[in-house]
Amino acid sequence: LERIHRANLINFGIIPFEFDNPADYDRVAAGDSLKIDGLRAAIAGDGRAVVRDETAGFEFGIHVDMSERQRTFLLAGGLLASIANAGKDA
Repeated sequence: LERIHRANLINFGIIPFEFDNPADYDRVAAGDSLKIDGLRAAIAGDGRAVVRDETAGFEFGIHVDMSERQRTFLLAGGLLASIANAGKDA
């Protein structure tokens, strides 16, 4: 079930990041302002990024493991956007 959920997120252009340290989840509060610099570069690269919690003033690492196909979908904005973009090249 987790595999299907993850695939659905990627198909809709939602990045299924995971916390490097699961304990960081408890440090983030509802309503906190979070910022990820270089998001596109992280997806195109090794899938690692740093999140800055601007409300609480701390940073934490996140990562996502994905196939090259999934990376293409995410960079396009999801599966449907990827298909639409491929049609423009034809």
